[in-house]
Amino acid sequence: MSAFDRHLGHRRHFTSGDLKAILEEAGYEAISISAAGFPTLNLYRLTVLLRGKKLINDADGPPEFLAWVVMMVFAFLLRVGLPNSPWGWQIVALAKKRNG
Repeated sequence: MSAFDRHLGHRRHFTSGDLKAILEEAGYEAISISAAGFPTLNLYRLTVLLRGKKLINDADGPPEFLAWVVMMVFAFLLRVGLPNSPWGWQIVALAKKRNG
């Protein structure tokens, strides 16, 4: 987990097994759990890790021009990632409430 993740309030990252267990404990049945976000989210995460604590300053105040351009490019590209890609670093679940 990066310093930027912690700054935003993230507490942990989950594995697909963790997510399934949490859903089941909450009374849901996991229909599918898959990786998503390839390639854009993976590139975004690498950028966050490489930028390090400097990204916190970008987020808390007006970013430098280049950082702003990169953020705008990722805002667009995050909408066009491949769904259900085995190489994605984001975990997505589809679940339904169990009866009873």
